Amino acid sequence: MPGLVLDACATAGFSPDFAVDSEDYATAQGLVAAGLGIGMIPLTGLRSPHPGVVVRKVRRPEPVRAVHAAVRDTAPDTPAPRGLLDALRDASVR
Repeated sequence: MPGLVLDACATAGFSPDFAVDSEDYATAQGLVAAGLGIGMIPLTGLRSPHPGVVVRKVRRPEPVRAVHAAVRDTAPDTPAPRGLLDALRDASVR
């Protein structure tokens, strides 16, 4: 995510100084709750917000990320992959 964050920050007119980069959203929230800085976490990583943090939406510009699902072209149309793809579509419109 750092590329996306750097692009959003540059568009907003500043360059952040990263001390930690974590792909684990619970860990990132814990670092923020401990007072070690701020974090940018996608909505999907905020299903269980840490009680010690306040969540604010980033605006102007709002970072956007693309998520792709790869499915084998010969895969049968069965409930499991169909359910996963439906869940991804539902999450993407939030």
